[in-house]
Amino acid sequence: MEEVALPTQKKALYIGAGLDLSPVQFLSHIKEFIYVDSLPRTSTNYEKELFTNESEGFVNKFKELVLELGFVLVSEKELIKYVQSKFSLTQSLYYKFNKSKLSKYINPTLLQFANVKTGQIIKYYVSTLYPDNISNELTQDINTCDSFIYNGYDCDKTIISQLDEKITFFAWSNNKYQWEKNDLDGSESKSLTYYLGSLNYTELSKYFKQIIKVNSKTGQTTLISKWNLL
Repeated sequence: MEEVALPTQKKALYIGAGLDLSPVQFLSHIKEFIYVDSLPRTSTNYEKELFTNESEGFVNKFKELVLELGFVLVSEKELIKYVQSKFSLTQSLYYKFNKSKLSKYINPTLLQFANVKTGQIIKYYVSTLYPDNISNELTQDINTCDSFIYNGYDCDKTIISQLDEKITFFAWSNNKYQWEKNDLDGSESKSLTYYLGSLNYTELSKYFKQIIKVNSKTGQTTLISKWNLL
């Protein structure tokens, strides 16, 4: 393993980003970040409540955090309107009687932030559950990313087929990448990390130009030659 310089990546995809801004700080050479998260809407349309405790004030909190880094909100656009129209009767009634207390970001929405000083852009697709809520805008952004950030959320493995070219995979160090037998409960059939962990070096090379481990505390980057070294 060796420490690696990072001069080439330009656009990074981060699914399940939450409030995590460590990639923007650790990978400061990257100028455009595509953030995706199902928050502030719940991660499934089958729940009675449209929002969880975790989602309370989510967008406002993110705005505060990026402002501290010098980012400002420059645009806001609702992308998919049908999500709300497909609510169950229970959800519709819940929304009707709790609307004043709920976030306005029920439908997938794109928030764009810019930092004049660093030249960085964050495009945040909120209330967007991958792969269920894919808009034309998000599809285009995914297709043009040259790197993928993994930190915490193990997304659907189909994301690999959505990326147009071999990319750089940034793997944060504080995550679990190896599956044990007692982890196998059926969820692995869609797991990105389980799928990647089943591939040999040659197969991984079809997807990734390089795999880079990022120290979650210091941001130090290390080039990884084998998946089991993560």
